[in-house]
Amino acid sequence: MSFKRARTLELAGGAFTVDPEAHAEDTESLAVNGQKFRKFLRERYSSGSMTAADTCTLAYLHTESGGRGAEDLGLDPEYHLGKHYEKPYVEYVAVPMVCKKSIGRVSVQHPTRVASDMLRRKLLSLRLLGEGANADTKFVTAHLDADREYLGLYEGHPVAQKAFAEGFRREHVVPVSVYFDGVQYSKNENFLGLSELCSCGCRGWCSVFPLLESFRRDMCFDHKDLRVCILDYKADWPAYIEICGFRTWSHNLHPCPICTVQKKDLLAVGTMTLHTCPHKLFDETSYKELVAASFRGWRLEPSPSLPDVGNFAKQSCPFSCVFYIGGKHGRVLHQSPFLQIPGVSVDTWCVDILHTWHYGPMSTFIAYGLRLLLTTMIYRPAIPDLEKEEADRLALLCLRAEL
Repeated sequence: MSFKRARTLELAGGAFTVDPEAHAEDTESLAVNGQKFRKFLRERYSSGSMTAADTCTLAYLHTESGGRGAEDLGLDPEYHLGKHYEKPYVEYVAVPMVCKKSIGRVSVQHPTRVASDMLRRKLLSLRLLGEGANADTKFVTAHLDADREYLGLYEGHPVAQKAFAEGFRREHVVPVSVYFDGVQYSKNENFLGLSELCSCGCRGWCSVFPLLESFRRDMCFDHKDLRVCILDYKADWPAYIEICGFRTWSHNLHPCPICTVQKKDLLAVGTMTLHTCPHKLFDETSYKELVAASFRGWRLEPSPSLPDVGNFAKQSCPFSCVFYIGGKHGRVLHQSPFLQIPGVSVDTWCVDILHTWHYGPMSTFIAYGLRLLLTTMIYRPAIPDLEKEEADRLALLCLRAEL
């Protein structure tokens, strides 16, 4: 009900009464204006712009709606002051980097989240770990049934077998899958940028190694309350060769990390299928043999006993270190700590279907298929005077209408 109608009824004398039909009309009008206010507010937020006219329109719709339409979007400005954010447990790792504020290569204490601590907190929140833990049999069974296809890998994992032999309960032996990928970053407190990686000739490996070594120590440590077994790990092609120390696809002899194909035969069509490959696979056995023959010689390599090769001259003798020689055509550039975790090898790499199939052959095939369809007389306009760009646009509109 409007203020004008309310004042009229009050001046008419008697008690203040409300017409049910008029009240229903006002409620419907408020709801409609509330939807308009919400829609316009979200449109302005999505566009990222707000003019003076938009401000006036929002104020008008807000008044007409009686402040309705955006109740679920409201947040008290003082609300965040009463909210408690738990400080995460981090471990600082000495990482050789090239910082903008320093000259040359320096060692920076880089914070990392501890994977075992995060899993421990998750088990505590599910009441599967700690004092007073009451493991629900149905709850554990439901979680295991969801990953039944991985049960064989879980039962046969060396970490799981060792934990079961030591008397660990099934819910305290956690199967995990690790995911690696590159991200866009804005703060070096969160990620390592390409410009900050070590540039001593290692192509950034001196900066990557300490982080992988810290993760390896955490995964290999015999925790008293839980054990972690990595069933597989997922990474796209660039991330995979980065964490494993392999060659990139531009190498003439070893462009592929999982087989022995050469670059001149890499793009040959019709030679490979989903189940067969004409080239010898580069499996775990081949990797171990190549590493055993390669990592001796004349180039100093980061190792668990010497994470930073820059501290070689500062060590007290005797100490152990690792030297590297290229090996056969230098297929393996570095000995990765990640591949030294029990149960993790080049054979447990879970190929990322999104990058290798949908963004690769599938998208290319669809693009070629659409271009071929657009060149046929079925979708090509029959007007000879049209320019190529206009003809392609009309053909695409015709094809889109049928799809």
